[in-house]
Amino acid sequence: MSLLGFMTLFIAFSYENKLLRASKIKQQLLHPYALSLDEIIQCMSEYKLYITRDFLINIIYWIFVIVSSVLIITWGTIIGFYSNFDFPSSFEIKNVQVINTILVVIWVLFSFLLISISIILNLIRFNKDPLGKGYLLNEIKMSDIESIIKNKGDIQELFFKISPSLSLIKNPPNDSQERELSIYFPLKLSNIRFVAILYKQDSKETSLRIFGVLKDLGRVGESFSHIITQTSFKNSPINEQSVGILKFYDKNNNLISLLKLKAEKNDDGLIVKVKNKMDLKLITKDNDYKDIENHDKEFIDYTLS
Repeated sequence: MSLLGFMTLFIAFSYENKLLRASKIKQQLLHPYALSLDEIIQCMSEYKLYITRDFLINIIYWIFVIVSSVLIITWGTIIGFYSNFDFPSSFEIKNVQVINTILVVIWVLFSFLLISISIILNLIRFNKDPLGKGYLLNEIKMSDIESIIKNKGDIQELFFKISPSLSLIKNPPNDSQERELSIYFPLKLSNIRFVAILYKQDSKETSLRIFGVLKDLGRVGESFSHIITQTSFKNSPINEQSVGILKFYDKNNNLISLLKLKAEKNDDGLIVKVKNKMDLKLITKDNDYKDIENHDKEFIDYTLS
């Protein structure tokens, strides 16, 4: 029993250290102020490894529970027959009664210890959060926007770090008319609902509108690239002076993130990137979510003025 207890506690503390690291990563992902994009992607991959359930901890848990239960029952029964239930009941205390009482106290303490270790093991095997309340999120929920919101994550900061880029490039390169409009997310999360709006130069008139919903997550930490269209942009209203905004919504169509977009020219065409965060209070009346309202399936679409 001593060897089993030592081995169990050693494994328990080893797994506790893994959960401690996972809990720290969880807090970093919920509030990624000091993380770069590459570090966020790396944390996602590490988090999955730390919270992966191990077959060994389940085997140790059930062996420990069975052996502990047998020991507690057997030792309690033996003490009962040995002492003949002769315990102090008056001011006249016999030596035998004192010994019997000590035996029972040791048995109670030992039983309490075994039960406590069993409870600790059970919490560990179900990924109890050692630094917070409840249990650690699994890797799928940790990659879900709705779960991040529910756990009070800074969604504005997260979207700023993992913001997508829009590309309008020549396709093929020697064709001056044909353009490929695409969007690229360096990190794909489930339940991303977005609307990107580009305005004409020196005007609030919309020139390009891209909207969509991302739901299907193949694996944690993956990127996402999608060709929206391949068409002729002969008189494209988009140029290197174009600016815009990128909006993200939750499933109830509430605005949760607002970012500023700016177009830049490169050798292949134009690329639109996020430049900085914007205060959500700047948007007082918002109907842009109508493009993605009631859409539960993954899709990306666009409109061009």
